[in-house]
Amino acid sequence: MVEAVAFAWLARQTLMGETGNLPAVTGANKGVVLGQVCFA
Repeated sequence: MVEAVAFAWLARQTLMGETGNLPAVTGANKGVVLGQVCFA
């Protein structure tokens, strides 16, 4: 169940155009929108 909630949160972040990573935690250079959604 926790994994499903995490993926739902990531999907929401992507759809809203908000960052999905935490640079302070991951060590990334900046926050970025993760993934892409294609409406075919």
